[in-house]
Amino acid sequence: MNEDRFLKDIIKSSVDKLEDQLVQYPHLKQLDAIDVERTLRAGLDSIIDELCKGNKVYLINSLNFFPKDYDDKVTKNPQTGEEMVIPKYRAINVKPSSSAKERLRQGRANYPIK
Repeated sequence: MNEDRFLKDIIKSSVDKLEDQLVQYPHLKQLDAIDVERTLRAGLDSIIDELCKGNKVYLINSLNFFPKDYDDKVTKNPQTGEEMVIPKYRAINVKPSSSAKERLRQGRANYPIK
């Protein structure tokens, strides 16, 4: 069954992966989960800042983020039937890179869809 993953889960997973690499590179210092969290948060903040400016962000071999601007839209309120205006807004579109798509295809064999 699919599980929701939160930042704390990503941090733990990242620390575990990086600690495995510390064995190969003993000159690196010991990792602390707080340092990993600060780094992840700073990176995510930078990505969001760039998207707010209207810039695209490409994470090589991972995900591509695109800001998309939507104009004002007139629609009907489904409960009352009255016309209403949805003001213009910016959303984030996320697309996997081709290598991420391939990893997802390979991962399906190890983690089949139920």
